[in-house]
Amino acid sequence: MSQQYWPGPQPYPSGNSPLPPYAYRDLSLYYSANGSDYTYGGKQRQFRRQRFFIQICFFLFTIGGALILPFHSSAVYSTYQQGTCTITDKQVDKHVSKDKHGHITDITYYPQLSYTVHPAGGEQASASGFDGPQQTGYSSSSEAREVVDRYQIGETTTCWYNPTGPEKAFLVFYGYSMSDAISTYILCLACFSAFAITVYLLLDWTVWRLYALGKRGVVTQGTVVRHEERRSKGGSRYTVSIVSFCAFEEPNRAREIKVDQVIQPGTQVPVCYDPLYPRYRRYGQWPDGANYLTGLFVIVLLLVIASFVMLGLWLTP
Repeated sequence: MSQQYWPGPQPYPSGNSPLPPYAYRDLSLYYSANGSDYTYGGKQRQFRRQRFFIQICFFLFTIGGALILPFHSSAVYSTYQQGTCTITDKQVDKHVSKDKHGHITDITYYPQLSYTVHPAGGEQASASGFDGPQQTGYSSSSEAREVVDRYQIGETTTCWYNPTGPEKAFLVFYGYSMSDAISTYILCLACFSAFAITVYLLLDWTVWRLYALGKRGVVTQGTVVRHEERRSKGGSRYTVSIVSFCAFEEPNRAREIKVDQVIQPGTQVPVCYDPLYPRYRRYGQWPDGANYLTGLFVIVLLLVIASFVMLGLWLTP
């Protein structure tokens, strides 16, 4: 390869090695990998420690973030006060559960009453429901109807309401138990885990990887070894090329890159990889700062949206 095709410094393996040329962004890593000094192992361990620290931060964020809503719910329900409500309407609601094929798997019936809340020293508010925080369902409509028939329209009965939002009221209030808190936490943990994994993968693959490749990446040449047929989400088929290359730090291991275009097998193409973590790799040469700005923008946008959602949930009475 000519000097013009491979920009930057051009260290080559010594002797008659069949390995291709390698252009190092950071020559100190080349000398370390070549055995000239002993700093390579330390730099690699430092990189792995940094990566592990970020993973721990995401893990702690998930565990801690999932606690926010249970604590909030416990604080809110502890403020509920007893008052009176006047029944204005009553009915039985039917909830039908279906599988992915549209077949009915379960039918649950819930008592549903409408009532006017009379808070102490405040304005009246309209509310609906029956019991809570966890609503009790019934397997037959007759059971739910028996509960509804205990109340008459125009009747005034005791109820429990939120003093800061009287429209949040229950005729039967169970209180916020430990099992309720655990159920809420498990649900929040699942949501936070999905969010944290999404953000971490975006950070790892669209920001940190490209930053590492731009800062210390090694450009070498790979070879197109085969074509593979893939199917898009819309169902259409398309062909990709698989490029195989060998990192100088892993002379006995071949890694592959998928390229979303058809390239003649046997063609040699540029490949950029991270000498400290060859799993970070890309088709082409060194990325610049603009390559990871899009990923950084998406991550910031997701964090802002998540912050507003959590703030909205926290401020909900």
